[in-house]
Amino acid sequence: MTNRSSLMMVRAALVSFSVAAAVLVGWSACLPSEPAIVAIDGGMGSLHPPDGGTEAGVLPMRKCDVNKPFLNPRRIDDNVPGDKRGARLSRDELVMYYALAKSEEGGRHRHPWHLMTAKRDAIGDTFKEGSELENIGQCYWGQEFPTITSDGMRVIFSAIAQDGASQELLYFAKRGDSPCKGGVGDPSKFGKPEKLPQSVNLYRSSLHPFLYELFDGGRELWFSSGPEGGGSLELYRMRITGDDWAADASFTERERVLTLTANDEDIAPVLSADGLEIFWAAQRGSDPDGDGIPTDIWTAQRIDSGQHFTNPRLVGELSTPLFEGPSWLSPDGCRLYYFASTDADASFRRMTDLFVAERSPSP
Repeated sequence: MTNRSSLMMVRAALVSFSVAAAVLVGWSACLPSEPAIVAIDGGMGSLHPPDGGTEAGVLPMRKCDVNKPFLNPRRIDDNVPGDKRGARLSRDELVMYYALAKSEEGGRHRHPWHLMTAKRDAIGDTFKEGSELENIGQCYWGQEFPTITSDGMRVIFSAIAQDGASQELLYFAKRGDSPCKGGVGDPSKFGKPEKLPQSVNLYRSSLHPFLYELFDGGRELWFSSGPEGGGSLELYRMRITGDDWAADASFTERERVLTLTANDEDIAPVLSADGLEIFWAAQRGSDPDGDGIPTDIWTAQRIDSGQHFTNPRLVGELSTPLFEGPSWLSPDGCRLYYFASTDADASFRRMTDLFVAERSPSP
């Protein structure tokens, strides 16, 4: 990016690596030698069942074929105008959390992103008018990519503190805590956010969090971050082992997902509920005018949680000349929620909206 504002917007909208490049993603401790493999080690814990239950050995029930294309993309309407991205949903797909830059605040401006939530009565229905998570918005600018625990009690997001610093870091908030400006906490609302510990926000900007919940009750935090000494954004994951998310002791050592690509960055991972499929974003081409490099959604699969993800491929059926980024996959593996550019003018590429596309059930 040619300036910081453009960089922050594009990175929050997803970024990096060439479509033509050979791709290899893996944990640095178990990187295979084959050149065209996305390899991510499993084994950090068992997988959770789709209903949130605790019966051992129960995996989420996948209903749709991973080899089928996502078809009939449609816009998700929340009845609030503005620039939208990073939607995460409840397991029943009736509650949505997302980021919104309100039209009256300038849309593509660097800081006006707000965390929102919206509800609907059934899958396929229009969401009712979205409402802001206001306690969070009172403390921070540029809040994006909310990711919610399955019980709905905690949210992790990226934001810029209102202290003049431009660094984008990861924060969390709990329902019932005191509001940002003081007072008594409301059990139905998220309270004042806290910064995730230094072990998570270790270097420069950390963003695009995705909370992956494991069957054994554990959680993995996947996110994008810069390496030590600066440089391109890379993917990391950490196991959450404690309840105090402001403490380093509650997180395992961050593990870098290694990428061997021709370009600089890849970001914003999204995992399926059964742990057998991953989506991420990749840069396409160059950025001669400083407006931001277009991005595509990529995916890879594995046969079980102890194996590597292999055979990465472009989700070409959702590709446009501008930006696309994955947000969330339904527990049955059928519906991919994502965000994409809606303005064909290259000077407005950062305007995005929320979409969902669906693939065919397995035979």
